[in-house]
Amino acid sequence: MRKSYSIKNEEHLIFCISSKFRPDHNISYKDSAYYTEEIPELDKDERNGLLVRYAKFKDVSIERDDLNFFSNLLTGYPEQVIYAVDTISETSIFEAKKNSYLIQEYASDKAKLIIDNLKKDEVKLNFLYLLARFEFISFEFIFDLVEEEEYFPILSVFLLSSVCERFGTTGDYIRVNDVVRDFIIRSRFGITDAFNEKLTTHVNNFIKNYTDENRDISDYIFSIQEALIRGSEIKENFLIPSYFLKTIKHLYEKGGSNNYKEVVAFADRILLNEDYLHENIVNHVRFSKCQALARLRDHEFFGEVKKIHEPEKSFLHGFFYRMSGNQEKSINSYIQVLEKKPNDYRVKNELVCVYMQSHEYELAHDLAKEVYNKNPNAPISANNYLSCLFHKDEVDRELVEKIINKLKSNPSERVQEMYCSAKARFFAQYDNNIDGAYDIIEKTIAKYPDVSYPILTLADLSTQYKNIRKLKFAIDELDKIESKNSQTYRTYIRYKAIYLAMNGQYKDAIILAKKELKGVRESAIISFCEKLKTISKNSSNKTVFKHKIDN
Repeated sequence: MRKSYSIKNEEHLIFCISSKFRPDHNISYKDSAYYTEEIPELDKDERNGLLVRYAKFKDVSIERDDLNFFSNLLTGYPEQVIYAVDTISETSIFEAKKNSYLIQEYASDKAKLIIDNLKKDEVKLNFLYLLARFEFISFEFIFDLVEEEEYFPILSVFLLSSVCERFGTTGDYIRVNDVVRDFIIRSRFGITDAFNEKLTTHVNNFIKNYTDENRDISDYIFSIQEALIRGSEIKENFLIPSYFLKTIKHLYEKGGSNNYKEVVAFADRILLNEDYLHENIVNHVRFSKCQALARLRDHEFFGEVKKIHEPEKSFLHGFFYRMSGNQEKSINSYIQVLEKKPNDYRVKNELVCVYMQSHEYELAHDLAKEVYNKNPNAPISANNYLSCLFHKDEVDRELVEKIINKLKSNPSERVQEMYCSAKARFFAQYDNNIDGAYDIIEKTIAKYPDVSYPILTLADLSTQYKNIRKLKFAIDELDKIESKNSQTYRTYIRYKAIYLAMNGQYKDAIILAKKELKGVRESAIISFCEKLKTISKNSSNKTVFKHKIDN
């Protein structure tokens, strides 16, 4: 539903329809008497919907395979859909398919007018050819390839005249109107050597530094890397999709629901043309889309994941269930992958996370050790292994120090936060310096107030050393930043239940645990409830003992 708007109380309304230029949005902001609404080109679902509905209106019966055929001819121009159905109605499906080029060319006439108007200005024309090579492209990337001062005014004109559209939830990406883009691609217009050289350099740098554990993309990346080593020319059908990989990977790694939604939107845009892309690119983009849907707990995931081959499908199911907190199903899915790929370290790392979420550190330990030894420079793997080591009774102090020092040497802010938490645990557990541990972790919390991990470390230390005041502080801080969708929510609930038990509120602690820890493995729930019982009993004994002393 569109937002409500106000128009001054006048005798009549005036409607102004512009088919060539977009209105200036500032008009409606400056004066509420004006209201503007843009009607963009039809997207693929809208085109297909219009195709089906208009065919039904014209009493034209089109089978699914034929619908797919005609759908692939369409761009975003509504009249092209009308023309396609009218052609079928007036001739036949056979003849319409035989002369399908006429349907394609129907929209091309509109695009040709735009191209013809630019022919006298090679700078604008070549810039448009460059933009048309991408399904979408960010402002940042555009102005990494061309001079912003020279080309931003040109881009502004393209946007104003609907040659280009803003794309993405924040509008930070640009895409060329489908009608125009389709005409440029089919006409095989190329880009200048200068643009091509910059694009190649940019992608080369990306490919050299690209790392991803998704097997579907490994062959694709390897083939490009081999081309670089040999000094061979990299074809454009490899270059452009590489930018899509970079964009999706960057957004996914930034995290947050808005970025995950952006990944889904961009993946959908790329997959519109999956028939023309390298199979491994399609698989990788769809894999990334499924990961983002899993992060969002969006049940569209289950429809999309059906298009993924095993064992990646089982891996993604495991990931979805881990994100959703269904640990038993997550573990079962990951084990299915290991039955086919026993040395899949991605899966072993995921299992470590599941076991740690249920605080089953003994089960996590051997896997965490194996994953760490495979890649000791990976901070997450190192931190997971450390967490397991801190929960063991006897540990090699030198090994723990070695891992902590490796974290210390990594300048990443995220890793420094892990290092400080590990250092605090080390002070408490190995040097018996509890006050020093609290001092380190409280300074870390002050430095990273919006990050839950250091606060959880404080809660853990407070529980271990029975400091109810500091535990209360940790819970109050977690209250401000935790939500039911966060991956640390169940750990936060555990500490909240422990706090209740330490205050003698055993029944409330059990109710909270059983209500909010759904999805946690049954064995882990039983073990945790027993722990709460022991904590509550010890708390009650201390209270009785205190009363005896007071009396």
